[in-house]
Amino acid sequence: MFKQDLIKEILKDKRLDKDLVVVANTYQNISNEELIKKLNLLNSFVNKKLFRYFQKYPDKRVMFICNIERVRNNTHSHIILRIPKKYDRNYVLKLMSDYFRKLGDRFILFNEKANSEIANVIYSLKGHHSNYVPEKLVVI
Repeated sequence: MFKQDLIKEILKDKRLDKDLVVVANTYQNISNEELIKKLNLLNSFVNKKLFRYFQKYPDKRVMFICNIERVRNNTHSHIILRIPKKYDRNYVLKLMSDYFRKLGDRFILFNEKANSEIANVIYSLKGHHSNYVPEKLVVI
């Protein structure tokens, strides 16, 4: 799949919160695999707190589309969320921030409202020089 096709599919999906900029910063030079493990843990903590049987009911699960990016002294991930309508978005973001901070003392989850959904999706998938979907794109 090409990156442009992925962007179009993400923009078409009405269940995704594309108007929210979420970045999970580590401020450390950790490996991509280590960050993926932490994001998996974060997803499990949040989903278990919201609905304990989240593994049996995927439609009640908060989903992360993560694009991992490495810059000097900060391996981080841009995250596009799918939050089911029954959950309060601010509560989910607070849970994510609290649990992410517990995973490491320097970990900070940044979130704010995006100016444009299209610009946010393009920015969240940035940093790739080829037209192909990056290997660092992870769906949790």
